[in-house]
Amino acid sequence: MVHSNGMMTRLHRIGRGNSGRRITARITYRLALPSLFLLGSAPFCGAADITYDVSQTIGAGNVTGFIETDGTIGALGGVNIINWSLLINNTITTFDLNSSNSFFIDRSPDLSATATQLLYDFSGSGLSFFYFVENSTTESTVLCYESAPGTCATASDGSGEVLYIGNAGLQFASLSGTQVIAALSATTPGVPEPSTLALLGAGVAVLAFRKSRK
Repeated sequence: MVHSNGMMTRLHRIGRGNSGRRITARITYRLALPSLFLLGSAPFCGAADITYDVSQTIGAGNVTGFIETDGTIGALGGVNIINWSLLINNTITTFDLNSSNSFFIDRSPDLSATATQLLYDFSGSGLSFFYFVENSTTESTVLCYESAPGTCATASDGSGEVLYIGNAGLQFASLSGTQVIAALSATTPGVPEPSTLALLGAGVAVLAFRKSRK
């Protein structure tokens, strides 16, 4: 009888242990599901701003600085460019085009972004361009990206990048196809790709499932 009571006690303890594990599994599921939802919906939530560094040679001149976006990935428009500082050098003089002394005009569906690069399709069709231009009556300092020949430079130059300061020392680089015009700044935290978020979500789900099986 004592043996029987001891066996019942052990079974009772095992049952309590299994019950505790089931409760733990339910709690894990309840914690995992909101996390999985948040991870899955992250690409649709407001993204952090992204700063891209610019360092390009255009003809004999060059441009260095940064362009900051609102974090949108994919096609970009004028509303997605929120800050910039671009030091233009046309071999004669330099000028800092920034968000305080210049404005941005977008007439192009060909500007896009990944988590690490700003891209422009110089083979886009139609009157397609975007540029940064000095706030002045003459608008005489410009950094322009054009896929429509003659928009910023002469038509004979074709598509490409154009810079000039005070309508002098115009520099041009002929480009075609999709080109990287800026790369992720080292000061900007990496933006997770949707595939990375999906992998994290799957990991949470697997951990919850394995916990429930124990």
